[in-house]
Amino acid sequence: MVRQGSGLAVVVIAFGILVGSAQHSRAQPLAPSAENTDPVSVQNLKAIAMSYDVRGEYAKAAPLYLRGLEIQERTLGKNHPEVAISLTSLASLYWAQGAYAQAEPLLIRALEIRESTLGAAHPDAVASLVMLASFYRALGAYKKAEQLDLQALDIRERTLGRMHLDVAVSLNSLASLYRNQGLYARAEPLLVRALDIREQALGAMRPDVATSLNDLAAVYLAQGASAMGEPLLIRALRITEKTSGAMHPDVAESLNNLAEFYQGQGANAKAAALHERAVKIHEFLQLAPTRIILLHTDAMPASLQTLDLPLTTVLRRQGRILDALAGALQPPRSAVTIVAALAAAAGEVVLHVMPHGSHAPAASIPTPPLTTRGARDRGMYVEGAQECGR
Repeated sequence: MVRQGSGLAVVVIAFGILVGSAQHSRAQPLAPSAENTDPVSVQNLKAIAMSYDVRGEYAKAAPLYLRGLEIQERTLGKNHPEVAISLTSLASLYWAQGAYAQAEPLLIRALEIRESTLGAAHPDAVASLVMLASFYRALGAYKKAEQLDLQALDIRERTLGRMHLDVAVSLNSLASLYRNQGLYARAEPLLVRALDIREQALGAMRPDVATSLNDLAAVYLAQGASAMGEPLLIRALRITEKTSGAMHPDVAESLNNLAEFYQGQGANAKAAALHERAVKIHEFLQLAPTRIILLHTDAMPASLQTLDLPLTTVLRRQGRILDALAGALQPPRSAVTIVAALAAAAGEVVLHVMPHGSHAPAASIPTPPLTTRGARDRGMYVEGAQECGR
């Protein structure tokens, strides 16, 4: 499914300043010598591991992650925050392979290191809490997940305030946990509150608001409250059309949501018309020659390693998109937006790096983007508008 282009031209623009360009090929990277234990060499080792990881070459990535971890434990100590980062990366790889028994103790240890060295209320410690909760939720260990989600929610409310967007993320995570168990009455007030936070913090016409509307509508419909669910689905569709464009895949998803509702109500003509629109969008996107990747971050390390992350993600996900919010990668924490346009036919990648919240010029996005929200790529944890694994 992945078709990687060769001779990729990469242009990086940082806050309007041309940083540079480089030619990338499909040649396999060479791992640095195990004798190199300085921090830069270790970071290069981890970058190569991540490069393999995002391409799904786990057998090549794992020994490099393990080497980097061993070096850091020996040179920095077993309880250093950098060790927690390596543990999280390795756990994510095991998670991706379904090796849950190997991933779990690494996630737990990363959390313990961050809590003991940074404090339980530190954003990195909370990120580990959220990731471990998601891990348990994916395994169906709902009691463990609930305890961690509640803990993360409490910390965020106390440290960030009850109306912070990260609080909305925790509310959604907890609501998702309850929805998975059919506990809709418990999920509903959490989703109502998350929607209110997002509307007040972001405004009424934002994609995250549309996501909250769809989630809340699903809970209403599951409880038989169709009169409350329908207007939310319609509003979510209108927001998505306005913010993403008529031929966007998220619009197709909203159309299908509304069509399924009407089909359940016996309004087959309405449902068929909406489904037909969704099919036309998917057909159009199949013919689109260009694919877009959006990566929103709250931190942008000034390194080629960081710039390689969206590139390797593009290479792995050609024909798809990763649209995710990443927070607290490494200092400095100046927010940026990376907009990468990948031309599938020519294999050409253009990366624009600009302040968070700004938008790429229309000329840099020649065809509608393909997006998948809530993505979690290897080496990266993403939950809605939440932080990325470090």
